[in-house]
Amino acid sequence: MKKAIIVAGPSGSGKGTLCRHLLSVYTFLKLSVSATTRSSRGNEIHGVDYFFWEVHAFLEAKDHGLLLEYEEVYPGRWYGTIHRIVEEIWQEEKVALFDVDVAGALRLKRKLGDNALSIFIDPPSIEVLSKQLHARGTESPEQIAIRLDKAPHEISQKHLFDKIVRNHDLWQAKIEIVKIVENFLSK
Repeated sequence: MKKAIIVAGPSGSGKGTLCRHLLSVYTFLKLSVSATTRSSRGNEIHGVDYFFWEVHAFLEAKDHGLLLEYEEVYPGRWYGTIHRIVEEIWQEEKVALFDVDVAGALRLKRKLGDNALSIFIDPPSIEVLSKQLHARGTESPEQIAIRLDKAPHEISQKHLFDKIVRNHDLWQAKIEIVKIVENFLSK
């Protein structure tokens, strides 16, 4: 069965960390690597962390229906889910794991319906998000400000998700997300 786990939350909420944890627990999960028009951060690898595309290539893929969902998440920065990647995961009889922005997550859930579980990662506060983003050291102060400005709107969307994981304590959040995924996949 074509199942999917969709994890979303504001930048700095810990969704990447929690997705990596799920991948370490469940060998039948496989990350759907997204496409983006942003540059690689530090040690990110093309095809592993993201597919880093030029804007014209991204827009061409969008126009040709090659993306399951897409969004201009930040001005001039597009992100999208490559339809072929998701199909390949399902052909391997694995469960697709998505680490996406909030708008993309909601679009994926609408498209995939009951075969997908959407999980919102709820941060303790905007202040904690700010600390997390600064600690990463991968973005300029201007880029961090753009991400933080978007966070309150993203948090206001959490009620639209199937489940909410409060990431106030990472250890507890890891335990909680594993239980949620286990319950969904056992149905």
